[in-house]
Amino acid sequence: MEPLDSAYTQQHRGGENRHHSIRPRSEKMIQSLHIEKSAPGQYLARVMNEHSEALSFTSGTIAGSIRDAARMLPKVRAFHIWNEHVSIGTTPVLHMQHDPETLASKLKLLHGQFWG
Repeated sequence: MEPLDSAYTQQHRGGENRHHSIRPRSEKMIQSLHIEKSAPGQYLARVMNEHSEALSFTSGTIAGSIRDAARMLPKVRAFHIWNEHVSIGTTPVLHMQHDPETLASKLKLLHGQFWG
């Protein structure tokens, strides 16, 4: 789903319904960081911007992938962080820079709960 200028709204005035148009605002979009294990001790990290890949790199750990994404894209304020098919949600870059190990632990715990 694309971010919106304003939510789809209906205004009721005198029995008349007015619909406001929905417009994407890519400049306000929060990018997604997708981390996948590609080999033992190697993770592929991909930063997705809307429906395209903005950046791809490898790291030795999930925490390293989180930290590196925050360093490589310093103007980004937050990411949606995924490990395989689970997500810890929207995460401020400040947290990614200062405590990537805790974020990686949460991702591993979630992944283990659902995918063993």
